[in-house]
Amino acid sequence: MKKIIFLEGLPGVGKTTIINYLKDKFKVKIVNEIINDNLNDNRTKYFLENDEMKYRLYDNGLIVIDRGFLSTISYEQTKSIIDLNYDCYEAVRWFKKHKKTYSDSNVLVLYLKRVSENYYLPYKDELDPYGSINNQKLLESITLFNLKKYSSNYKIIDYSYENMMEIINEIIS
Repeated sequence: MKKIIFLEGLPGVGKTTIINYLKDKFKVKIVNEIINDNLNDNRTKYFLENDEMKYRLYDNGLIVIDRGFLSTISYEQTKSIIDLNYDCYEAVRWFKKHKKTYSDSNVLVLYLKRVSENYYLPYKDELDPYGSINNQKLLESITLFNLKKYSSNYKIIDYSYENMMEIINEIIS
């Protein structure tokens, strides 16, 4: 039987820290954020394929996935709001095929919410959802809206390093 936990949250919130801890201490199958080696010019298509590969990687056991379909559709929707020349239609069509994943009783989404106001900006680009603090705030609000709309089993957790073990226990129990 396959039980999936999607770890979601903004860049730098602690998803990778939790995944690395799980990888070292427990027999949990881990799927990193990026596993697709076929980087191409079509960034949207690349990430859609990456998400599908992550979801299909394992057939059974407890699987923890760093970001899932929800992250990708929320990113695409946010990008279409901040960049009026950007069209997220392809991603919206794609997500319709995968949204049923989030109503499966064997799927749990843990959304890690930043406790502090310190944001991690991987780069500065006003037309990218990760590229500014305001863009990340918009992305988070869209992601939380989508999470509540599509997921039947989720938890939103105010995450800090101090409560990491609480989250680890949630995952392994």
